[in-house]
Amino acid sequence: MPGKHRNPGDPLDFTPHPKPKATTLAEYSQYKHVEAWGLMMGSKRYYITYQQCEAFKDGAPLNATYKDVKTGVWQTTDGLPPDHDVYRYLE
Repeated sequence: MPGKHRNPGDPLDFTPHPKPKATTLAEYSQYKHVEAWGLMMGSKRYYITYQQCEAFKDGAPLNATYKDVKTGVWQTTDGLPPDHDVYRYLE
């Protein structure tokens, strides 16, 4: 039966899930520091956009720069010296 489990305790869930809310590129582009970090590192535009999308989905702080792959924690500009190269890419 659609929308129900086939049997009690069946691990397969056939319940329809709502589609995620459409998100605009403008919402992703709030993550200017992710973009600046990517440009500083020489990343391709598609990868920078992908990282901005991930930051948005993860609810990262707006001053996030990149996600540490070992810890899964978004690194931020907190603690960076004011003359760090990343700031040149924010202008």
